[in-house]
Amino acid sequence: VPAETYIARKDGTFEKLERGVRVESVEGYSQGEFIIQDPGTALAIKLLDPRAGDNLLDACAAPGGKTIQCAWRGASVTACEINPKRARRLAENLRRVHLDGDVRINTELPPADVVFDKVLVDAPCSNTGVLRRRPDARWNWSPEKLDALVRLQAQILDACAPRIRPGGILVYSTCSNEPEENQRQIEAFVSRHPEFSIIAQDESIPTRSATDGAYAASLQRQG
Repeated sequence: VPAETYIARKDGTFEKLERGVRVESVEGYSQGEFIIQDPGTALAIKLLDPRAGDNLLDACAAPGGKTIQCAWRGASVTACEINPKRARRLAENLRRVHLDGDVRINTELPPADVVFDKVLVDAPCSNTGVLRRRPDARWNWSPEKLDALVRLQAQILDACAPRIRPGGILVYSTCSNEPEENQRQIEAFVSRHPEFSIIAQDESIPTRSATDGAYAASLQRQG
């Protein structure tokens, strides 16, 4: 059965579209009132809890769904995307929802002495939580590729650690259900960075939630 298409509105609600309905025909499309996004992505936004006045870094921002959700909630967002092609897609998506003048796009992480209230690391992952949308990912998976992704995720987390102010929040998320990329990754991070403590973790399993698979963890930097 093909995966359902959901739209996420500015108020944080999700709406499932009837099969065959063109997204462009939905009221509010041209006004940028919604984006295409699965409810599984809500885990990270819930833990991040972006609010007006938050200075927030989205460290792996493209294609921009979570960036947009944060900006809609009033946060001041710096969106980082090092891949030029993906950065262009991020910019296009921000333009569609009329946020291109509100979100700063960086092609590299800000200097380490620039700190944020909240940092989102929506990390590159194996995509095992979205196989119903990306069946090709099944054939691209290998133990070696998983190991490489786990190393990359750790590098991104380590790079973001000093960019969070004392008392600030780090949220790590994936669209994977692999423990190596999720719970074990966060446990390893905390062992390397004891100044961080785990606040909460949540996971969406497609066979239970009827949404995409996802994982999110929130951590706080102590002093």
